[in-house]
Amino acid sequence: NVMNIEQLLRHMLAPKPGMAIVHADKRQLEIRVMQAVAADMMLLDAINSGDLYSAEARTYFNIPPEEKVKKSARQSAKIIRLGRQYGAGVPTCYAQALKMDRTFTLSRTKLLVAQFDKRYYRTVAYWHEEMARVLECGYSESRLLGRRRTYPMPPELSETVNYPIQATAADMMNLEIVELYDRLAAECPSAHIIIQLHDAIDVECPEDDVPTVERIIDEVMDREWTICGVTRMFGIERKTTYASKEGTWADV
Repeated sequence: NVMNIEQLLRHMLAPKPGMAIVHADKRQLEIRVMQAVAADMMLLDAINSGDLYSAEARTYFNIPPEEKVKKSARQSAKIIRLGRQYGAGVPTCYAQALKMDRTFTLSRTKLLVAQFDKRYYRTVAYWHEEMARVLECGYSESRLLGRRRTYPMPPELSETVNYPIQATAADMMNLEIVELYDRLAAECPSAHIIIQLHDAIDVECPEDDVPTVERIIDEVMDREWTICGVTRMFGIERKTTYASKEGTWADV
């Protein structure tokens, strides 16, 4: 599982001599897709703050703008976000929280879940709207390519909430990967995609070709998409590491 390679071991993976690795990451892609699908403007404000989890922590713990958000508060907000955004209940959120922080309490979980539901009422409304739609037609659907998942039996809420978001994010990445592959083959044949990690892509190329590869990646992946009639920017964070500078995969 490449996603779980420890940071220390990532220093063992490096571009070949004379080569570079250009890394493009659509950070928090699923959360941004959730915002577009659910039309949740409160979530858009938090995303646009530049640090989603800190913005959520300020709301949950009433932290004033002039005061720095403590790491523990930000971590608490992140734990609840990752559990609750797909409709997980308090017991599931608490179990997930304990895996990340053994000091997490049930009372804190209940408080933060209630705060999440109050702030992101449009996300909560989407959960139930999507479930009603699925019960009527029998399937979930991605919002870009219309890929469907059918349910012979009534599904769990988390299933109907999860599929449109993850499938739409996958649609976006798949379309961009195909376009990126074609553009690299046509404009920079010396470059090649070496791996995709969910919402991130790594391209290896000769160091002299880095500017060309960076330009192509920006043109393909740093772009707007229209989801559910709403156009949003789904940009990337790009980093490059060079063999000549003893760079490794850990640097990106």
